[in-house]
Amino acid sequence: YCRSILHRSDAVITPTDAVGRELLERAPQIRRIETIPLGIDHERFNPGLDGSIMRRRHGLEDRKVLVHVSRLSYEKNIELVLRSMRLMDDDTSLIVVGTGPAESMLKGMASDLGLDDRVVFTGFVPNEELPLYYAAGDASVLASKFETQGLVVIEAMACGLPVAAIDYRALRETVEDGRNGYLFVDDEESCAEAMRRCLDADDEVRTNARATAERFSLDMTSSRLLDLYQWAIDSKRKRLGGA
Repeated sequence: YCRSILHRSDAVITPTDAVGRELLERAPQIRRIETIPLGIDHERFNPGLDGSIMRRRHGLEDRKVLVHVSRLSYEKNIELVLRSMRLMDDDTSLIVVGTGPAESMLKGMASDLGLDDRVVFTGFVPNEELPLYYAAGDASVLASKFETQGLVVIEAMACGLPVAAIDYRALRETVEDGRNGYLFVDDEESCAEAMRRCLDADDEVRTNARATAERFSLDMTSSRLLDLYQWAIDSKRKRLGGA
């Protein structure tokens, strides 16, 4: 059914090349496929934000802070991040921003791992507070192997945060190891090492993170979408004999 729809379409839009390759494996006769990622508001997410209010709210003023933002669902692989936190220095904390069906399980896991005083679960966060949570962090982390783009990675980078990301699917397209963040494999030691390197990253890595995010502007993505829609309209008219 999906293959039939993809083959009948004038054009198919994917957020990353990785997803495009997956679609072409399933529907090799797609007429045209374009990678056009979702864009973000670079004024709303920027390195100049002051996240101190969120640090004070959660008692993290003198801590190294990692930020994890996502829906708390089982496929996000957050368990790996929690297990990896056991290998981090005692002065490092993790803010888990979001809610979802795995929230109770993850809270119980953090407690069982002895991380009650080092992992903060915010629950639901109002939209206007989200940029301030990124700003409260020194680095961001994402271990999900489910991402088709990983918009939270772009938001974190827009705020000047280096990102520790699992080397899988779409995330490896955005995170360039050693340049704007660090990649890790599905392993606690590897994840912990990437998080440590992000926390210790110099200004150049943080500047590169922001520069990466600037490639995902709303203006750029909107312009590319409009161009592709116009192409599809023109192509349809030609096939219908100029009607």
